Amino acid sequence: MTGSTVAQASNTEPLVQILAPANLALTLSNVCLGQDASFAGKTTGKAGPIEVYAQYVKMRVSENLDGERLNIVLRRAAGIARQEALIQVRQHKGGSPTEEAQRLRHWCATSAASTIRSFITLMDERRADFEKALTKAKE
Repeated sequence: MTGSTVAQASNTEPLVQILAPANLALTLSNVCLGQDASFAGKTTGKAGPIEVYAQYVKMRVSENLDGERLNIVLRRAAGIARQEALIQVRQHKGGSPTEEAQRLRHWCATSAASTIRSFITLMDERRADFEKALTKAKE
């Protein structure tokens, strides 16, 4: 990375840390929807399904960012979320396909659903804190 790119990457880290949990919740939801089509109904908040929340966070984080900074934020946050989701999913791999599917469904119903609901609750109940953190991250 050039000096300018390194500086931009460090300037974007607070925004990455705001967006990554939204991406993780969305990614976990997508994995779990593949295991159980009714999963979305189990992780819905006041504004709707996780997709609504993740899109809102992405939109707010993206506002007023130039192309290069936006690209850095989106790519880093997506990478962090993807890596964390892979780590969590891989913990349930192995055994027969039936056993693996059963473990994934259990994980979705417990750990993944809890992560998603926690993110949704944070957005529903502490939106002002989110907005304050976002404003500070963009300074």
